[in-house]
Amino acid sequence: MSMFNLTEYKKAMKVENVILIISIIVMLIGIWAVYYSLKLWNPNYRPRKLIAKLIRQSLGSKGTQIFTIIFGTVLILFGSGMTYMTLTKGKLNPYSSYNKSEWITISVFNAQMGAILRSKVSLEKQKISRSGKDHLKNYQTVSFKNNGIKEIPNFVWDMSNLEKLDMTNNELKKIPENKLESLTNLKFLILNGNPIDTLYVKSLKSKTKAEIEFNIPEKTKEK
Repeated sequence: MSMFNLTEYKKAMKVENVILIISIIVMLIGIWAVYYSLKLWNPNYRPRKLIAKLIRQSLGSKGTQIFTIIFGTVLILFGSGMTYMTLTKGKLNPYSSYNKSEWITISVFNAQMGAILRSKVSLEKQKISRSGKDHLKNYQTVSFKNNGIKEIPNFVWDMSNLEKLDMTNNELKKIPENKLESLTNLKFLILNGNPIDTLYVKSLKSKTKAEIEFNIPEKTKEK
């Protein structure tokens, strides 16, 4: 079984930071363009650059000023929109605030030594399609923290030796009770940060021997 390192995650973070920086720069350019047009505009200025000359000759001084204001406003809106989306990415869950992550963490049982893997739901599905489900029996713990998923992936129910299932900060509302009963070795089920009804959680406790940990999300408390 291959090990997954943090290289892909770090690359994603770098790309996100670059997008954020570019968005802020675009927004600042737009602010400067609007400010210049409104406060520092010189109707007698003769631009030297060809494109600026052509725009000035085509639209005139007043028309160029209006064009610059509109162009600057567009840059501000675009830059601020991109900045907002980058900063709030994965934090719009109505029930909990968290940095959404596609990564899952898996603990693999091995007679000689244990191993911690970094994987993804999509990668696990690919692995199953290539080599079948037998490797799933080796999994002892699996964490789907901060994935924003609405249902537990089907391959989890084939982890017959699973002892701990962590679903913290997702969007689960229901868990198939008949499938939960099939995880006979499950000892801990963590459901914190999910929009699950408290009474439903109580009913789940009668369906499994596992200890269920559940805290009501802050947003749900406010309602």
